[in-house]
Amino acid sequence: MKGAGEGAIRSLLEARKNMGGTITSIFALVEQIDLRLVNKKVLECLVKAGAFDALSPAGAGSYLSWRPRVLAGLDRILDHGGLELYAGNDDLLAPFLRLGGAGGICVASHIAGRRMREMVTAARAGDLDRTDAIDRELQPLYDVLSITTNPIPLKAALNLLGHDVGGLRLPLVEADAAQTATLQAALELAGILPVAAG
Repeated sequence: MKGAGEGAIRSLLEARKNMGGTITSIFALVEQIDLRLVNKKVLECLVKAGAFDALSPAGAGSYLSWRPRVLAGLDRILDHGGLELYAGNDDLLAPFLRLGGAGGICVASHIAGRRMREMVTAARAGDLDRTDAIDRELQPLYDVLSITTNPIPLKAALNLLGHDVGGLRLPLVEADAAQTATLQAALELAGILPVAAG
């Protein structure tokens, strides 16, 4: 590959071998390679050649949006050095995990913590298909938990699940009947709340 010397290629192949034959995260790769041989220029060549397209949360076909984001983040990736990254939004958890993120600070984890933990475990094991499947399964929950300003929908959902989480402080107000019904339907659909008889 143009722009990558023999030593860089050897370092990359050795890193892939040490990772069980599959590169599941750019951050994990950077921890395995010799950065004197595989520098920013080499990584840029690999990104532009599509070497990391399979790590895209939307699949390899989304390279037109994926590659520029990876290129823009190369300095952060190279400076990784033990820094753990956490997603701050529910819908960003799977993409962060694909990049080697440690986890997330997520609203939905109060409701579907076990499923989100399964997603993290699957990503760490390199099972990105399972990671994506769980993420798709939880997407409706992510959406419904943002129907209004949090913690309004979160507290309403927790109350529906039988947890007395207390009220809200002004200027926040309780979820209205339509929001509560939407939350209930989403929790039932996700299998988190038993379907109400009637």
